[in-house]
Amino acid sequence: MPAKFKISYFDIRGRGELPRLVFAAAGKEFEDERLGGDKWTAFKPKTPYGQMPVLTVDDKTMINQTGAIARYLAREF
Repeated sequence: MPAKFKISYFDIRGRGELPRLVFAAAGKEFEDERLGGDKWTAFKPKTPYGQMPVLTVDDKTMINQTGAIARYLAREF
């Protein structure tokens, strides 16, 4: 069964775009969660370093920092 991916980032263009481009280039599906305001405030304590973007794999593993996410996705695809 293929892994389920979810990328969480603010509702703007920025560091979250690189992982989205990797998904598009690989032709893989993912959930794109855009956070802002109160949603970010509630989500921040759950993140590994209190930073975004965050890649969640199979609803359990969280990876953050753009470079680490891009390397992980490149190895997966």
